[in-house]
Amino acid sequence: MGDKLQKIKEIVRDKMKEARTSHDFSHVMRVYSLCFLIAKYEDNVNIEVLKIAALLHDIARIKEDMDDTGEIDHALLSAKIAENILKELNFPENKIERIRHCIIAYTFKGNHKPEQLRRRSYLMRIN
Repeated sequence: MGDKLQKIKEIVRDKMKEARTSHDFSHVMRVYSLCFLIAKYEDNVNIEVLKIAALLHDIARIKEDMDDTGEIDHALLSAKIAENILKELNFPENKIERIRHCIIAYTFKGNHKPEQLRRRSYLMRIN
């Protein structure tokens, strides 16, 4: 897992190097670090899923920030990009779906419902 996690970090760092907002790679790494706090106060947390979702949750944020139409939902697009990255890294489909869910459900944009409300509230405080 260590090699795959490092590869994901490298991909995210590269994709976010042009970020012009506070949602840059530093932000992602703060969220990633805070995942350990989230896990400490939650039951039955899959820390691998949480860490990967934290790394990938804003990977499309730059596209939303540059979109003058307001049509891009970075959470949905980040989930799609994450899916492609994780498939390329040979993650199992069930784990990919869990990670996608975490990425999509953390935002209040849209009608996405988290599986556990507490996780959503923690993620919202982090972001």
